[in-house]
Amino acid sequence: MNDRIKISFKRLWQIIFQPCKVWEGLEEEPVILLPLIIITSLNLLVVCMIMPEALSYSMNVLTRQGMAPDLIKQSLKVFKISMVMGALFIPFFTWMVHAALLAVFNHMLMVQAKLSELFRTGSYLWWLVFIFESIKNALTLGKDGIFKRFLAVAVYAWIPVFVGNMLEKILIMLRVLDYEKTLSLWTSAAILLPSDKNSGFLFILLNNIDIFTIWGLGLLVAGGAAIMKKQTKELAVYIFILWFIYIVFKAVIKSSLT
Repeated sequence: MNDRIKISFKRLWQIIFQPCKVWEGLEEEPVILLPLIIITSLNLLVVCMIMPEALSYSMNVLTRQGMAPDLIKQSLKVFKISMVMGALFIPFFTWMVHAALLAVFNHMLMVQAKLSELFRTGSYLWWLVFIFESIKNALTLGKDGIFKRFLAVAVYAWIPVFVGNMLEKILIMLRVLDYEKTLSLWTSAAILLPSDKNSGFLFILLNNIDIFTIWGLGLLVAGGAAIMKKQTKELAVYIFILWFIYIVFKAVIKSSLT
């Protein structure tokens, strides 16, 4: 147990400065539960620390909108609960999605390699067998242990995002930033827009192109490729195309609601 604790804390530091050593270690010792608990706990702690600022800002906004005091009180309770639940479950959901994306890509490569030996690529029979194999493998996902390693990669690759969020919260608590002006404005492509441009599709899209997010996705690609023992190029194209589709869809939805 002591060894696992040492490995977990060591990897949390190494992922920033020596990520290759983390990926190498996951092959032999895919420790995941303890890092998951540590990161989730720290994320919850940071959210609780910033909660007074968040509640104060929300109360001011609701007051300016003319909401009744009783309704404001109820809304703040819901907001508080949502912040705690988000701190606990959003990272875990993100890790599961990222691990699943890596598993799907790995499965596609494995099936493609097998079928290419039997059928001409692109033939109807090739695609029929490919679909069948995809369904069969989806039902047995994780039984070979590789999904656990992909999940470990996703957890460690999320560290830069956590670091960015933590810096944002610390700067807000130190009054370096207003609650309305998050760190993402400093580290995202939205900084290229005029200072009065703080809404709309383009702003939301560029604001999601954040250096900490890109750093994390880069680690996800590198870690996934290391576990698969494949080149990073194809995986990088796969991950970043899906991410871009996601942020475009997110920007469309958010801009249509404002």
